Amino acid sequence: MSKKGAPLWPKPHLELSEQEQRVRREWLLEYSDWGYVGALGWVQRQAHVELEKLSRRKGASAVTLEIGCGKGYHAQFCTGSAYVGLEHDREHLEVAASRYRHLGPVQGDAYHLPFRPATFDRVVSVYVFEHLHDLPASLAEVRRVLKPDGELLVGLPAEGGFAHEMGRRLTTRRRFEARYGGNYLRLARYEHPSTFSDVLEELRNRFTVQTVRYLPFRLPTVHVNAVVAMRCVSAVPDSQVSAK
Repeated sequence: MSKKGAPLWPKPHLELSEQEQRVRREWLLEYSDWGYVGALGWVQRQAHVELEKLSRRKGASAVTLEIGCGKGYHAQFCTGSAYVGLEHDREHLEVAASRYRHLGPVQGDAYHLPFRPATFDRVVSVYVFEHLHDLPASLAEVRRVLKPDGELLVGLPAEGGFAHEMGRRLTTRRRFEARYGGNYLRLARYEHPSTFSDVLEELRNRFTVQTVRYLPFRLPTVHVNAVVAMRCVSAVPDSQVSAK
């Protein structure tokens, strides 16, 4: 429950006009490349690199699922293992498959993972969970497809922190409004219904969060960092998982 007593999940959807949806689509395709260049790209890369450092289940025998692989950026860090990239957007998935030949592309969504139980040693998701309006449903699916000794590796923007908000004003918001005009903050609310704290709380309800790394400055607060990398394990029994 939220502090006001209303259910935290599922998050409500903003209604976008047809024009807003068109702009959103164009922006997401552009941002998936532009967001990984320059100073912003350096910051974004931090979580990808740190997650592989945190992983205890990587290697040639590990089977990895990435939820929301986009154009496949994280796949470059996992060339030595069996790797499946799940993405709901066909255009992004086709780019990922062409860029990274070892990636096994699968079109699908985070709420209905098309895999058998206990299939994966690792589930990776970078800059995706903050987009999900029903995160508990997705995490239940992650628990189902992970092996009992598997790990969940999560990268998130430090949404809700001072440094993240200032960085957004100077980078994505400035570029968006210069190109499209319009209300960037409305699009941001549509795309990111959850703060970092929302996601972390739900992860702790359903997993054991073993390690949290605040990046790039490593002080344990979202207010001076831009992104966060976390390693979680399925040590919480299903009978103890919160049903809220």
